[in-house]
Amino acid sequence: MSEELESGTKLKQLAELALRQAEYFKDAEKKVYAQVKIGGHSEFYPVKAYEFENWLSAINYKAFDEVPTNKLKSEVVQYIEGVQRIASSEVEVGLRVRGDDSFIEIDLGGHEWQSVYLNDLGWEVDLHKNYFYRGRASASLPIPVTGDDEQDWLVRFFKLSDNQAKLVQGWLLGCFKPQGPYPILILQGEQGSGKSTLASFLRSLVDPSLAEKTSLPNSERDLYIHALNNYVLTFDNQRTIYSKKSDWLCRMSTGGGFSTRRLYTNTEDEFFNCTRPMILNGITHLADEPDLLERALVINLPGIDGRKTEKELKHKFEELKPRIFGQLCDLLVSVLGQEDKHLDDLPRMADFAMFVSKAESDLGWQEGSFIKAMKENRKEALEILHESDSFLNALIQLAETRKELSWIFLGTPTDLYQELLDNTPNKAWKNQLPNSPASLSKRLEMLKPVLREKGIRVTNSKSRGKRLKRIEWMKT
Repeated sequence: MSEELESGTKLKQLAELALRQAEYFKDAEKKVYAQVKIGGHSEFYPVKAYEFENWLSAINYKAFDEVPTNKLKSEVVQYIEGVQRIASSEVEVGLRVRGDDSFIEIDLGGHEWQSVYLNDLGWEVDLHKNYFYRGRASASLPIPVTGDDEQDWLVRFFKLSDNQAKLVQGWLLGCFKPQGPYPILILQGEQGSGKSTLASFLRSLVDPSLAEKTSLPNSERDLYIHALNNYVLTFDNQRTIYSKKSDWLCRMSTGGGFSTRRLYTNTEDEFFNCTRPMILNGITHLADEPDLLERALVINLPGIDGRKTEKELKHKFEELKPRIFGQLCDLLVSVLGQEDKHLDDLPRMADFAMFVSKAESDLGWQEGSFIKAMKENRKEALEILHESDSFLNALIQLAETRKELSWIFLGTPTDLYQELLDNTPNKAWKNQLPNSPASLSKRLEMLKPVLREKGIRVTNSKSRGKRLKRIEWMKT
């Protein structure tokens, strides 16, 4: 038998074997998955995943007493994907969390392929009811246990204030909301304040991973690929996040998608669309962009006196983890059992705020206190931005000198740029202002929400072909 004919025969044999021994599905984006029986449970793999190729090796060796070559496995995957993109049924596939208004299912990530299934009647641990895939670094959640109330662990371990603990606990509960948006949790503090340890503990209660802390990728494409394999994204030891990466994080937080040319093609698009809970931590003030601050919960961790070793903290936390996770499951059952309630004056990330607010009574919080904590957190973050943003500072100083006038400024961006330069005597501060009228105009648009909270309105108009900026105090 010629080598080419033998290769074709092996391809046909393994492809037919794989098609007989697995069931195939595709998601809405035509990505193909295989459901294979392993012992007494089913496992679910993308056909282009490493795990599926390992399974091909196993069934080929069992049937033909031969390990298939990488080339053969690649050809079989290509064949199965092509056939099943047309022939298979379309299903919804989740990563770690799936659900809607009536149920939530959380993949526990263990070898038994079990999940916690929750509805308004309670929760149970059993084999998956829905379809989940896993990233290669995915690790196991604990089996939840109903036990003593462990709400105060954040205060005991990390000395958070009551409001800070409330926001972190709300973020944690909100991670299990089946659809985004999800706020970005920003942990800031001096060395030794426990930022990385807290980030690690929080992630381990939602989406534990063998690679739990990484650096923020240098391209948006890499960020989305990271998100396709991780439900919670944790970026460790960050510096200030500037505009480009800030925009990436905002899109990941609230949804927006990303499209780029597919690798090794000239005309075909590759599209990514997902929202993910995220944690950023660092020593310095991380969020300088108003859009990012609007989507963030900023926690400034206090220094910890009489600090325990990370090993001691981790040991205590591991003992508590099943009960903390069990309490989260109880809270989610309560949330699923409640109708949406009308809440006035909602903050940004309103869906998240409403979801967490349903758990207030079960957590022993006063009604409306979570939204109040979110607003106070945003106000504090804006005060810090005011202190660090020279342009914002210059605008507010200009406004304060013109409180009695009918408007603060009316003119072109060039006029405003020159006026701010003239009123900024400090050379170091001048260097921190936008470097041109065009960049000033863009920055002013971004700061509109911040200025509104300071009682200042910015509007755009045209007169005799010129673009004008009108800045005025809002009427109370």
